[in-house]
Amino acid sequence: MPKETPDFDADQRTEPIAFWGVRGKLLLAFLAVAMFSVLAAATGIYSITQVGKSFDQITERRVPEALAWQELSRSIERVVRGAPALLAVDNETDRKIVSDEVFSQMETLKILLADARQYGELDDEPYLLDGAINTSDAADRAVELVARIDDNFLSINQFVVDRLQLIQSKKKVQTRLGRGNANAQRTLLPSSRVLGSQLSEWRNDASENADTDLTPEQQELARSIIAFYPEQQAAVLFDAFNRQIFLISEASTIEQVDLLSFPLERIHTDIRQLLPDIRTRVRGRLEKQLDVLLRLTQGPEGLPEIRKAELMAITQAEELLGLNTRLSTFLTNRSATLVDAANQRISVANLEAVETRLQNRNILIAVVLLSIVSSLLIVWLYVSRNLTARLSALSNSMLAIADGNLKTPLPPVMGHDEITLMAEALVGFRDTAVEVEESNLREIATARQRLVDAIESINEGFAFYDADDRLVLSNQRYKDLLYDGIGVDLTPGITFETILRNAVKTGMIEEARLDPEEWLERRLERHREPGQPLLQKRKDNRWIMVSERKVAGGGSVAIYSDLTELKQREDQLSHANTQILSSVHYASRIQEAMLPSRKALSNMLPDHFLIWEPRDIVGGDFFWCHETDHGAYVIVGDCTGHGVPGAFMTLIACGLIDRHLRTNDEMSPGALLSALHADLQQLLGQNEDNTETDDGLEAGVCFIDKANQRMTFAGSRFSLFISNSTGINEVKGDKAGIGYNRYSPDTQFTNIDVKLEPACRYILATDGLFDQIGGAKRRGFGKVRLRDFIAESGTTRTAEQGDRLREAFAAFQGDEYRRDDLTVLGFEIS
Repeated sequence: MPKETPDFDADQRTEPIAFWGVRGKLLLAFLAVAMFSVLAAATGIYSITQVGKSFDQITERRVPEALAWQELSRSIERVVRGAPALLAVDNETDRKIVSDEVFSQMETLKILLADARQYGELDDEPYLLDGAINTSDAADRAVELVARIDDNFLSINQFVVDRLQLIQSKKKVQTRLGRGNANAQRTLLPSSRVLGSQLSEWRNDASENADTDLTPEQQELARSIIAFYPEQQAAVLFDAFNRQIFLISEASTIEQVDLLSFPLERIHTDIRQLLPDIRTRVRGRLEKQLDVLLRLTQGPEGLPEIRKAELMAITQAEELLGLNTRLSTFLTNRSATLVDAANQRISVANLEAVETRLQNRNILIAVVLLSIVSSLLIVWLYVSRNLTARLSALSNSMLAIADGNLKTPLPPVMGHDEITLMAEALVGFRDTAVEVEESNLREIATARQRLVDAIESINEGFAFYDADDRLVLSNQRYKDLLYDGIGVDLTPGITFETILRNAVKTGMIEEARLDPEEWLERRLERHREPGQPLLQKRKDNRWIMVSERKVAGGGSVAIYSDLTELKQREDQLSHANTQILSSVHYASRIQEAMLPSRKALSNMLPDHFLIWEPRDIVGGDFFWCHETDHGAYVIVGDCTGHGVPGAFMTLIACGLIDRHLRTNDEMSPGALLSALHADLQQLLGQNEDNTETDDGLEAGVCFIDKANQRMTFAGSRFSLFISNSTGINEVKGDKAGIGYNRYSPDTQFTNIDVKLEPACRYILATDGLFDQIGGAKRRGFGKVRLRDFIAESGTTRTAEQGDRLREAFAAFQGDEYRRDDLTVLGFEIS
């Protein structure tokens, strides 16, 4: 018996494990390392937070502030560039468009200024650019400048409004001056034309009489020319007056207006001096036009004063534009100052972020280094020197024991922690394993001997090969079947190929004599990949069946069985079966000879098909035809049984039918079935008491009377299917059978008259068609499926319909077993 071993269950130890065992020490080490990790994480989070604040200040305040001041500066430039267009307008519509655009830009400028100032208002204290410029004061100054620029634009707009009104007044005065001058010119135009004509005439006379004194006519002409000359002078002065007015309206300065106004007074005086010399009729109209021109050139409503007022408005507007330009320059400078301040503050925030990041990085590096050093100390001082060393010793001992070395030295048991428990448990396990191993060896030896005795007691040869095809174990029967008493050593460890080659050399294997190497190669391949059992013929006409299969671990088991006696019996049975089959085939020829020939059937029924397929070589189905002077008989029958018994019944039935029809060829189908029933019962002794036979048949008989175009049908558990233009009809026969001891010998069968019709098809079929199992649901073929087939193929030729029925039946049967003999006869009567 194995000796008792101590139980090292930790729950049953009398001495408890100290709290500072492996769990406590590892937990403390984990907490220490975790504290450093938490500290490092906190430092990292703080660094990220501070850097994030700096970047938030840059992205949310400083950068938008700089961009706002830059956009303000660009907007100022756009407003200043667009302002001169206001002075260039010459109508109220254009002025309104340009002024609306300018004031819209000013409103946008004010919004941008408000947006830019709000960032400065968020600061806790004013910021000094370069330590000297107060950004808050610069922003306030920018607000003042924008307000002044806006006021100036309002004044400029008003000047433009006044200028446009002056332009309208100037245009009106110019229009009236032009109209007055035109009236004066029209008044003086006839005098100018007369004077021109007279001067032309004077020149002509002067050229002809250059050396003579003036004639009275010439003198009169000269006096007329002199009279019209003042009017010509007045026309010239009016024209000069008009040109001077035009120059005044286009003058660019007030001084030019004053300078150009002096000639107007002289021209006016000259015209006044010419008036007494002008004809009275013309003089009145000229004086009136001269007064009109005088009023339009003098006084506050005169053209010179209007032009001076216009030039003054332009000058004042241009001065305001210049002032706005200077103010915009100041505003641009203030904006640039504020942009520089924002950029400087961005730089300061960046520097602060960098300093914070560097500071926190150094702290994080220090914490990580401290964590690494503490972890290394914990690993080296405790884990490596204490835990790892003791666990490695335990692991090595466990691996050695697992490899089967139960005598390996075990680590000493010391301390009071979990590893100590493992060491104590390993000592107990090793002692128990030693006892179990000794017990198992004894049991294995006993089991091996029992196995050897068992395989020696069986009648088959047994051999076990390992994964390298070396013999492990075999019985004596294996050696006897392999070598047939020849003294060949089969010691464990010999390879299967060596065993097989020795058997080939002895000539024991008949199949290997022609080409030993090729046979050995095939046999070794079959041994490596075993399949179905192998049957071998030996030289002494013995037959050995070799069964091999693979087992777990890659080995194989071989069973050799002596089948010589079974093989001899198989040969005897094969010979007997051949003789029986030969007899049955001969009986088939006899049965076919007893039945009507296909030629006789074709002569009687030219348009027909016939399917006659016994389930076995011979069968119990039959068909019969007989022609008389009155008509023709067509019969299909199904006798009891299959094969040879059924065939014998068909011989009896055909013999009885032939005898009756030869003796009485006017029998009705019903009378023929009744006579056949009575004769069969008498022949089989079924009308006697205590009879043991209960055989019979089923049949359908058709008598075809072509002369009267009628057909008579009688059936014994048989039906006639009629296919015509109206559909498919089933004519059922009587339910009584022919023969069978349960029916009375006086049983009568009913005749059914059927009218023959053109294109009408008649079908007789035995139960082998209806009872056959097949299809996906494994049901019988049945009468419904036959009806459907007839309906689908009714328009085909009769012979083709038979072929299609044979194919449909075979497809329906599939792989199912044929249940019965099959006979189907279909025909048409032309």
